[in-house]
Amino acid sequence: MPNEAIYYVDYIYQANNIKPEDILSIANMEDLWGKDIDEPLLCIEKIYVSSDMVTIYQKKDNTLKITLPNGISLMKFKATDEECYKLQNQGFGYI
Repeated sequence: MPNEAIYYVDYIYQANNIKPEDILSIANMEDLWGKDIDEPLLCIEKIYVSSDMVTIYQKKDNTLKITLPNGISLMKFKATDEECYKLQNQGFGYI
C-alpha cells in the first residue's frame, strides 16, 4: 500500500490545457452546492512554476499565489516554510 494521500477529484486538468472559462463556469455554479451536492474538486497536473510566477503572502500563515501563463491564478493556503523557500530559491520546477 502506498503511503501517500489519495484524493478523489471530479476532473483532472493538465496545466497547459486548462481554460479560464472552464474554471469560471464551475465557479458560477456555486449556488448549486449545498446539503447533498459537494463543491467540485479539481486536480491540475504538470504545473511548471518559475519564480516570476510566484507571490508569497506571509501574514498568519504562508499563502502561495501561482499565476499561470494563461492568466489563471492558483492559491495554496498554509504552505510550509520549506515550500516557500524552495520556490523562492530554486525558482523553477514542476509541482
